[in-house]
Amino acid sequence: MLILNTSIGQTAQDYFERGFEKCNLGDYSGAMIEYNKAINKDNTNPDFYNYRGLVKNHLKDYTGAIKDYNKTIELDPNNIKAFNNRGTTKRDLEDFKGAIADYTLAIDKNSNDATMQDSYYKRGIAKIYLKEYSSAILDFNKAIELDPYDARVFTNRGVAKQYEGKITDACIDWKKALELGDDNNYENIKNYCE
Repeated sequence: MLILNTSIGQTAQDYFERGFEKCNLGDYSGAMIEYNKAINKDNTNPDFYNYRGLVKNHLKDYTGAIKDYNKTIELDPNNIKAFNNRGTTKRDLEDFKGAIADYTLAIDKNSNDATMQDSYYKRGIAKIYLKEYSSAILDFNKAIELDPYDARVFTNRGVAKQYEGKITDACIDWKKALELGDDNNYENIKNYCE
């Protein structure tokens, strides 16, 4: 019986792309194997570490994810996605101040409206956890300015307004989020706005 070794001639990029495909299919363990192979072939590509960090985050290996994001940033100090991703992992660890610091770095280094919008949104979420509602609302305002069609921002700005006791304003945001397709707002509107 002839057994073929399909790894001969595989490049780091080949492994990375297979890892990406497996990640998109939800096969995080398989993606991890492919990303490890990519890094073994080329340990200088920041994207390999960044995407492996995402997989580690999905697998709840938060310490490992942060190490990979740190390596990404070491290789590419202007990698906005790594700062955003590390902030999300810190938020998952309930290190909300650390998450805010990373989102702020991403905002400060950024010129891409889409990525910056996501950073403002995520920083606003972290601020809600710290009960910094007014500051969260400012971040959500900026996120809406950059993308006025992101329903999740209206939803969470409404939550921050609710916590501040501004129920009428919260209802306006939740209704706008519903209009934009966020069906999760039915309950908020039913409980607070009718």
